[in-house]
Amino acid sequence: MSSKSSPFTARAPSLASTSHRSVRQTGPVVILRALRRAASASAGKLLASAARGMANEVRSTEEVLERFGKALVPSGVALLQLQQKSDSYVLTLPPAAQVPALRSLAKKGGGDSRWFRGEAKVLAALEKETKRAIAKAEREAAREESDDPWKRLVHSSWQKNVDGALWKLRLEPFPVEEVREALPFAPARVQPLVAMALLLHDRPASEVARETDDPALCAKALKYLGQERRHGLERLAAAAIVAERLGVPPKRGPLALAIAEACNLFGDAKTNDRHVKKLPPDARRRLARIAEDILARSDLGDERDAALHALAALGDHESMAALEASRAKIPKGFPVQHQALDAALRRIRARGA
Repeated sequence: MSSKSSPFTARAPSLASTSHRSVRQTGPVVILRALRRAASASAGKLLASAARGMANEVRSTEEVLERFGKALVPSGVALLQLQQKSDSYVLTLPPAAQVPALRSLAKKGGGDSRWFRGEAKVLAALEKETKRAIAKAEREAAREESDDPWKRLVHSSWQKNVDGALWKLRLEPFPVEEVREALPFAPARVQPLVAMALLLHDRPASEVARETDDPALCAKALKYLGQERRHGLERLAAAAIVAERLGVPPKRGPLALAIAEACNLFGDAKTNDRHVKKLPPDARRRLARIAEDILARSDLGDERDAALHALAALGDHESMAALEASRAKIPKGFPVQHQALDAALRRIRARGA
């Protein structure tokens, strides 16, 4: 232990998920403040000195911890991380001589440990990784500041791809005009999808679904039709129309998944239920059967999630049996999947479907 008799424990950022994050966000000062509460006066001075050396530099959280560990070496105090099958990382400041015994105990207890001590090879690798991350961030910043409206749109989305750019249409402030401005600059291969997504916002989606010469493209674009209160019913109606035109079900695959994704309603439950009640019974049954077919044939993943969301929105009594039948496919140790299934069943019961 350090000169303070009790160990320091704190929730530290996940090194696996934050190795590319700038410590201007996580902050060497934030980490320093927590560590100094447990460090001796002399160790605290060493940490503070190391922090000053990194004040104006971009460093990953992992590198900050390695450099703090290196700074502590002369004091005989170690910076040790302990983990036991969770996303919380415990940091402790024991005497360096006790580290081997503590790591052995951690291993026997089914956990893991890491001693941050700033070894030359480790720091060199982290510095190289930091440089790559900085270069990548600079490239992305340049794209976001580009004169090309399409590049700006794509790189302002979280996914930084076409799906992310169009998905913004589901999120306020609904950038329809921004997408329209960017359309001429989009690659030729994606322009038809972008144009269809805009058309669905400009005209009633059900009309587009009936009249389009490309119902498959319409099915793919429907999930981007935003503003639940205004377009939720039209999205469901259009999904049923293109499903009938495409013969889905019994066909499945990308088109069935696209239709199920169009049935994912993100508005409040009462608004969604009003949309579903206005949907013709045959259309609702067709959409529910598509989602059930996906659920029956898919394992854990995006397809199953889309089916669960669709059934939560428009499932009926028949859907309840399909949901219960799918429960056996959820492996042990996946409580979130059981919770999602139960939530869909509750929504169906609440509607009295």
